[in-house]
Amino acid sequence: MKGDILYLGHMIDMARLAQSFVRGRVYDELKGDKAFERALVHALQIIWAAARRVSDEFRQQHSYIPWRQIVAFRHRVVHDYLNVEHQIVWDIANKELQPLVDALAAILPAQPEEED
Repeated sequence: MKGDILYLGHMIDMARLAQSFVRGRVYDELKGDKAFERALVHALQIIWAAARRVSDEFRQQHSYIPWRQIVAFRHRVVHDYLNVEHQIVWDIANKELQPLVDALAAILPAQPEEED
């Protein structure tokens, strides 16, 4: 359980980081800025890697979270290391991360907000 909480924390941290990367930006910037693309994809990959490490027991207890789909996102986004599906990355960052953050935050023990 303690390890699961750690992985959930990583997932939330990286989801919020990915959200900060896309805030105020437009899709065309993702295709034209390799540093932006790599930073965003890396944050998403950490989410997927952490989700994969959450215990089966924890996943079963919180089956409303789409664990399998989260892990499978990597395969949808990066078919090989040379090709990234930009539209899928953009859609995940802009549409799918906030519901994930909300669900995970509801599970985690209350933690103080980070100050900027």
